[in-house]
Amino acid sequence: MIVDLHSHTTYSDGTKTVPELLTLAEEKKIQVFAITDHDTIDGCLEATKHQELYQGIFINGAELSTRNRGKSVHLLAYFPDLSLLQKSKLQILFNKLEESRLTRMQKMVEKAQCMNFDITFQDVIQEARQSSSAESNHLGKILARPHLARVMVKKGYVNSMQEAFDKYLNEGKPLYEPKFRITPQQWVDAVKEVNGIISWAHPLLHIESLQELELFANDLLQIGIHGIELRYKYNVKYYVPKDLEVPGIKFLKEFVLKHDLLVTAGGDYHGDSGVLGELELSRVEVDKFLHELGS
Repeated sequence: MIVDLHSHTTYSDGTKTVPELLTLAEEKKIQVFAITDHDTIDGCLEATKHQELYQGIFINGAELSTRNRGKSVHLLAYFPDLSLLQKSKLQILFNKLEESRLTRMQKMVEKAQCMNFDITFQDVIQEARQSSSAESNHLGKILARPHLARVMVKKGYVNSMQEAFDKYLNEGKPLYEPKFRITPQQWVDAVKEVNGIISWAHPLLHIESLQELELFANDLLQIGIHGIELRYKYNVKYYVPKDLEVPGIKFLKEFVLKHDLLVTAGGDYHGDSGVLGELELSRVEVDKFLHELGS
């Protein structure tokens, strides 16, 4: 089955509006599809108003940022019922993250200005809003590094988003600014409170060795994740050592089987990066995921 459970809209750092992304998912004949914007479910809420655009099984989701052993770890959360999020611990966390992202971006822009880059905070806001529809007039609340990277490309300071990240925006680079994070355990507990499930997103990203991968996998197993994003287009992302991909995926496959975890698939589509509709799961894997989610 063609499945994509990891995609982004203009509600976070994607370039497609919700209607555009739903239409594209339908055109690509994706059978099970999820919107997983960073730290918000606003895109999923808008998707409920455009059900006629996508005829497959739609899953509500969000991508959550956290850290483990000093490294970035992303978790994908999926929800059976968005109404449960109202006044929940998870919604409170989303609100805190939204505010912290604005503060973080202001600090990164200030660093850019100190390096004599002609970039303003309003430039980044405008970039985040550029694809807004009449219905989505509040875009720009969830600001992320790709927004700043796109401004840098448009103003000619770098030739590509990858160059922007490699030279300026990745951890340890001149414009990087840490963001507010909570622990993986706090995320998992908050998601479970609203009957959601958690999958470890792109587990090989930022991992440097098989030994480190094993440590992270066992850490996340202990805190109660439900699955692992085992199907992912690593060739369209960076930060994966070439000698780790094959043994790493082999280990993860065995880990999933040993611990009876869910398997998810996602192209991490942002419009100008990632892929959409190019990954598959078996019917057994899909049924197990939907059953666990209560769909």
